[in-house]
Amino acid sequence: MTGTDATGYRTKAAAEAQGVKFLRQINVSSIAELRNTSMEALLRFDSLSDTIWENTPLANLSATFMEPPTWRPNIDGYVFTHNYGQSLRKNNHMDIPILTGNNKDESGDSPTLSYTAKEYHELYTPVFGDLADAFFELYPGKNTSQASESAKEFYRDLSRVGTWRWAIDWAAGGAKSSVYTYYFTHAPAENRDGGAYHGSELCYTFNNIPYASYSNVTWTDYDYVVEKKMSNYWTNFIRNGNPNGNGQPTFKPTTNKTEQTMWLGNSWGMGPISMDAKRIQFLHKWTATLPEW
Repeated sequence: MTGTDATGYRTKAAAEAQGVKFLRQINVSSIAELRNTSMEALLRFDSLSDTIWENTPLANLSATFMEPPTWRPNIDGYVFTHNYGQSLRKNNHMDIPILTGNNKDESGDSPTLSYTAKEYHELYTPVFGDLADAFFELYPGKNTSQASESAKEFYRDLSRVGTWRWAIDWAAGGAKSSVYTYYFTHAPAENRDGGAYHGSELCYTFNNIPYASYSNVTWTDYDYVVEKKMSNYWTNFIRNGNPNGNGQPTFKPTTNKTEQTMWLGNSWGMGPISMDAKRIQFLHKWTATLPEW
């Protein structure tokens, strides 16, 4: 899951090469001309994307491995000195407490995700290559119902396992501060059908359900229970670098001693990063074949 995050930068050489190409595109041949280019003209290109995943098997997983924006930080050797892997190996990353996690219906998953058996196999076979048979054994798709549910389970497992692996690697890079990872499962009242979509936890963590309400939305008593617990965890972490307190279920830091993460929302407490240990082993094996982003 770090693929998309860690491609959020590019080398100085790549940035300069793209810059030369861009100047030709907007018909600018000097610094003076560039300085005289209007903001409106430049902003027409503010949403350009790169092509990191183009022509790779991972392009099939565009819901997860999204192309990074063209305009992003550059490794210049001065301000931004190392790529992701180098930062970990050199212990050059920030050593501060971290609270991070995933929502159930994001990073590829959604309540409406649906594939026929044919679509499912055509999409995922090239992604996993030599490991495709192992993938379909663990995430079978013999019909539309099974294929759709297996795809959802894959994305949920990938989110939890990937974030767990990231936390372990972060600590292995020399960080001493705790990393707390979570998995949020509760769909907010404003869009129950959307599930626990990206950002759906925010009205709970920031204790602002009344401000998030719409005239046709009815928040349940349990929504306010979720709000109280989530905001307690977040404010405790902000104050102390530790989410625990207020008599709530213990939120343990992520370590390599247990393959667990904190489940929040519809349940509370440390839980598995997959319901099947073989799936965890498979995802470790598959992600180990991917490049170091």
